[in-house]
Amino acid sequence: MNARFSFLNLVLTGLAAATVGAASDQPTNGAAEIAFATPLYDFGTVNIGTMVKHDYVFTNTGNATLVLTDVHPYCGCTVAGNWTKEVAPGQTGVIPIQFDTTGRAGTIDKMVKVTSNSKTQPSLDLKLHGQIWRPIDINPQYAVFNLSSDVTTNATMTVDVTNNTDVPVTIAPPEVNITNFTAEIQTNIPGKDYKLIVHVSPPYNYPRLQGQITLRTSNTNMPAIPVVAMAIIQQAVTVSPPQIMIPANAANNFYVTTISIMQNSGANPLVLLEPSINDTNVQVKLTEPQPGKQFTAELLFPKGFVAAPDLQFTVKTSHPQFPVITVPVKALK
Repeated sequence: MNARFSFLNLVLTGLAAATVGAASDQPTNGAAEIAFATPLYDFGTVNIGTMVKHDYVFTNTGNATLVLTDVHPYCGCTVAGNWTKEVAPGQTGVIPIQFDTTGRAGTIDKMVKVTSNSKTQPSLDLKLHGQIWRPIDINPQYAVFNLSSDVTTNATMTVDVTNNTDVPVTIAPPEVNITNFTAEIQTNIPGKDYKLIVHVSPPYNYPRLQGQITLRTSNTNMPAIPVVAMAIIQQAVTVSPPQIMIPANAANNFYVTTISIMQNSGANPLVLLEPSINDTNVQVKLTEPQPGKQFTAELLFPKGFVAAPDLQFTVKTSHPQFPVITVPVKALK
């Protein structure tokens, strides 16, 4: 009897041990975690044109494999090298980053987005900070004009040119590659401080005019300084939308739409006269939310309306550049 029970105990003990062993062989659920030694890298002060390089070191502080799915710099001047894709628990990886300082100056802040399977930080930003020193500073970096198409006179702005070195610098007359712009150099302190005077002149026939002004200097590190010149031309009178599209199901009911007409500049108030549409079945109502500046034309299409191919809204204006405003009306099929 005792022997029989002893044998049964041995069998049960063996089964229990096998069960425990099998359970210990099963994978445990875990989570990956990412921690950076220095998520912010301050590269200090460097000369313009320097290639800043840094390796961001990170550790998997979790208990499952860390997988980096993406490393994405927010700026094209910053690139990521071949980073560590997978890191076991307790191990480290590297994300090499390279930043090109060419054409940049002053205080710099760049960010790189890192995406991984980290449980608490699936997405985070690495930061790059520092100062870029230029032998010759240009402020502002661009000569930008915001103009109206009805302006008939020249516009002028100035750009400061400062020599930051101890060696005097000379600057040759500016070179300009677009006919609407002219430029000249004015000396404030010989060899040290200058002003670039930029002029833009009409006609302003395009939404944007853009060219480059080149300053030739005696500084060997910056022998040529490019300055972008740009004129953004805004129409004196704008219409929105430029075309009316009637939905295909609009014929099932009355359909109402509006046209906004805005005068963006001009010494005299804008006057609109004789708003109409070349279909007597359509009602037109013109209002002035801002007298002499902003107008709204409301169009009411009757139930069952069918648009003719040449349907259009027209209104006369007091502006010499826009004697008549025309908005085509089309039906979607």
